[in-house]
Amino acid sequence: MTDEKVTIDKLAITVNELTMQQIADLMKIDEENATTSVIKLLEATTNIKASELMPLKPSEIQGIVDKMVEVNTPFLSQQRAIGNDLAAEALEKLLRSVCMIAFLPSLPQDTE
Repeated sequence: MTDEKVTIDKLAITVNELTMQQIADLMKIDEENATTSVIKLLEATTNIKASELMPLKPSEIQGIVDKMVEVNTPFLSQQRAIGNDLAAEALEKLLRSVCMIAFLPSLPQDTE
């Protein structure tokens, strides 16, 4: 699994390449449950909690999202190479949905 690092101020974020199982599970999430979708996505791809994104600026979140797409490029490229553009587009759209966190009605309370 490929791991990459993004640092924003003092927040060090590890971004992970998704496994095929994680991709399959994430693609099953319906749009009605946006909170669960974004939280599961962050848990699968990073070492941060959704609440840690709230104080960040969109330009800072963009750096995280770009890294999420970058480390998962092998899957995206493989799908495009076999003509499965729909799967590649769907996963990239899901990865880029992290910015939707600002519109979520509520975030779970951190327990740590």
